[in-house]
Amino acid sequence: MMFHKNKHSNPPPEIARRRWLRTSSLVAMILALSVGIIPASTVQAQEPDPQDTSLYLPLINYQTKDCLSLKTPTKFGVQTYGNTGKNTEYFQSMTDSGATWLRVETTWGAAEPQNVAAAQFNWTVTDNAMRAAGDDCMNVIFTHDGNPAWAATSPSGPVDKAPLSELAEYLAAAVERYDGDGFQDAPGAPEVHYFELYNEPDRGTLPNAPGWGDHAVDYAAMLEAVYPAMKAASPKVKVLLGGIAYDNFIGEEPEGGFVKSFLPDVLDAGGGNYFDMMNFHYYPLFAGRWTSSSDGSKGIGLFEKTQAVRAVLQQRGLSKPIVVTEGGWHSNADQPPASSEAEQAVYAFHIFMQSYAAAIDFTIWWTLYDIDYNFYPFRNGLVGNTSESNPPRRKQSFNVYQVMTSQVAPLNFIQKLPDAATGSNLVEAYHFAGDRTVYAVWVNPTLTSTTKTFSIPASQVTERDMFWGVVKKISDGDDGRTDGRVRITVSGAPKYFEVNG
Repeated sequence: MMFHKNKHSNPPPEIARRRWLRTSSLVAMILALSVGIIPASTVQAQEPDPQDTSLYLPLINYQTKDCLSLKTPTKFGVQTYGNTGKNTEYFQSMTDSGATWLRVETTWGAAEPQNVAAAQFNWTVTDNAMRAAGDDCMNVIFTHDGNPAWAATSPSGPVDKAPLSELAEYLAAAVERYDGDGFQDAPGAPEVHYFELYNEPDRGTLPNAPGWGDHAVDYAAMLEAVYPAMKAASPKVKVLLGGIAYDNFIGEEPEGGFVKSFLPDVLDAGGGNYFDMMNFHYYPLFAGRWTSSSDGSKGIGLFEKTQAVRAVLQQRGLSKPIVVTEGGWHSNADQPPASSEAEQAVYAFHIFMQSYAAAIDFTIWWTLYDIDYNFYPFRNGLVGNTSESNPPRRKQSFNVYQVMTSQVAPLNFIQKLPDAATGSNLVEAYHFAGDRTVYAVWVNPTLTSTTKTFSIPASQVTERDMFWGVVKKISDGDDGRTDGRVRITVSGAPKYFEVNG
């Protein structure tokens, strides 16, 4: 796809508006799941307490978990919502994807709709959200959001109606419940060690869901209040800065909604001492801001954005692991910018390859499945929605993702080849090695028909498409020269080249 400047550094108002709709609609969806407005058809009913007028999703009382240890982490994760257990329609797709990370949002308001003692918290909704840790050994990221009305004016903003000790109490209790140490554990003792504090906290004032963006000092104070309590509950816990959008900035882009100074302001207020992992979100729609390329010829920009974020930390003497808890692209032909399932698959390839080059610990594809279209019209899922088919239909992007988790993830990333090796700054080539050697290669911009040719050291390679299908074998000497190198030709369609000898 040919990118245009106004689709990146200055996205159209409709795109910016839909990004805001995604943020506010998903907050509404999560809250609706929390109170049972959205029915959970896959869970069994439980007799309600006649004295309790609140509505909760029923708890499935698992007594044991299906795995003894969590999956070995890779760079590959996905996002889901609500119940993540093996009784849900999307569980098999999650398992088959090969992802080792699962991000799922939870709400404080679901556990503590009224201010009560920790012993009285209602963990029904949250336990269901954490099921994948026990049912599929997933490394679950507990994304905290959804302040209760008694504690905050906004569900996603400052805790301004109660002392921060109330939030610290809740988060410490959550850490204890999911640390798997046998003390006050959830049924089945699921282990969850990664806690993300709010979703896109850098968003500014928004009528229906204002964030922390204009309150960076308060966010830093929140981190300082909850971090020691969480660490005291479990030394294994890793606290993630809430994944900041760090794009679509107020004052710089039409209908921009995110505060550019939020991250440096949080760090300057001392917040850097109270989280373990830096965290941001990335969508190629904003590539032009990071690559200064109006046509996409410099790539999707994830590598460059990571460098910019890392520089903000380094300027303050900080060095932290970096993760991306949202990244993705849609498959819609009916939403601007028009896309397709084939194009979405290419973006999945690009995002995870650049995650390797940028030394990102893990990246979460947003989302595993298409969100209910009433909440969000873009089809970002690797699989379709169950309203279309059950089991969910797997898209091309799912197959590409599955190949990366099975064929690439077990290998060691060596390097992104320099321009001197590829002969062009339009070529992205990634070298992996282990029990075999594989190169992942394409030409920018996305899906261009332009071809480039260069050589790699080998006597023979198998050329494969991005679905791991064999295209052909190429040998040293096929180009008329026997020099210990194989000459390959690539275009905008990503390919793998597996070295045979």
